[in-house]
Amino acid sequence: MERFEQSIQVTKENIAILINENQIFEKPSEEQDVSCEILNRKDRAIEVEQELFVDMSNVSEINDEKNDKNADDGQLEFEMRTLLVEFEHTGTLTLILLVYVDDVILTKNSIDAITECKLALHSKFTIKDLGPMKYFLGLEIARSNQAIVISQIKYISDVLKDAGMFNCKPASCPLPQGLHLSPDTGEPFDTLDLYRRLLGRLLYINLTRPDICYAVQHLSQFMSMPRKPHWEAALHVLRYLKGSLHQGLYFPVSANMSLNAYCDSDWAACTYSRKSLSGYCIYLGPCLISWKTKKQPTISKSSTEAEYHAMANTVCELLWISYILQDLQVTIPLPIPLHCDSKTAMHIAANPVFHERTKHIEIDCHLVRDQLQQGFILPHYLPTEKQLADIFTKVLPASRHDSLTHKLNFLPLPAST
Repeated sequence: MERFEQSIQVTKENIAILINENQIFEKPSEEQDVSCEILNRKDRAIEVEQELFVDMSNVSEINDEKNDKNADDGQLEFEMRTLLVEFEHTGTLTLILLVYVDDVILTKNSIDAITECKLALHSKFTIKDLGPMKYFLGLEIARSNQAIVISQIKYISDVLKDAGMFNCKPASCPLPQGLHLSPDTGEPFDTLDLYRRLLGRLLYINLTRPDICYAVQHLSQFMSMPRKPHWEAALHVLRYLKGSLHQGLYFPVSANMSLNAYCDSDWAACTYSRKSLSGYCIYLGPCLISWKTKKQPTISKSSTEAEYHAMANTVCELLWISYILQDLQVTIPLPIPLHCDSKTAMHIAANPVFHERTKHIEIDCHLVRDQLQQGFILPHYLPTEKQLADIFTKVLPASRHDSLTHKLNFLPLPAST
């Protein structure tokens, strides 16, 4: 399940960065579909991927993610592949392609270059030109002069209908306040595949829905042996999705290409393992491009240690995003502001003298401190009430939840969409 989440995370960030870069530089983007007949066999799919850029010079592979997984609990084997590549014509002209199995997004600041690329693709195998990007992998894309909006109205509607929840009573939050779930409380839920299938769909909905990130992570812990309270909580998430169906993630037009990160933790949040949660969100200009909730692998002895683990996770993500932007020839200003609500964790990052308090988190200390000394990040203190990453670490009251989702640029869709 963890590798499935990693695949979705990579796909989500590639699409978000591509859409944001496309919006800022006003590049046209079009969608192509490779004939499915040549992708029926796994070996042929790999061959297609190798053939895709034959006779194209100056191709730079930005990201290739491949996950093969046989789940420990006997889940269905699956494979996910994403490929983000850059093809340079001359000087300032750069063609960018996002490839997912047999679906391709092309973007460039030249219509002629896109046409040339489509002809090159068609010479190798049959493609279907779907025109300007409007629907990609279940994502619905709407564009105006002010913003690009992505949503998953149709996909979420299909999930609601399949679960018999399309006419359900909407909920105001993904999970009810005061909810305490554990692996051994409640009657066993007999239909394991039904729970796992729904959680897999919720993971995919999280591509455009940062507001359910914490809820999905929380429920994913019980995949091996779900119980009825877990299923009821998953249905509560569907009720929330029903009430927020016509909302989407906005990517406003802006020339701001600076990264901005927020990280937070919830110390000993897991009541049965006492492990802490890390959460972060990262903006490119005014646009949210990355977010995640993850249980920390070890038990933290203090809230400061939990916060420092969260800072280290966020720094790793910032480094990875900076490499993609560098390959896309996007220059980002340094240092990157890293907003944290723990003054003690910030002091540890800046001061290597705290020996007794830091020797058990030495690796994270070195990682964060090295990037601070190199000028890559600059920690900023942020009061808890202003911490945007708070939504990724705990269940919040409805008013607080709504306020943070608004700041994440997750807003109601215009009537025209």
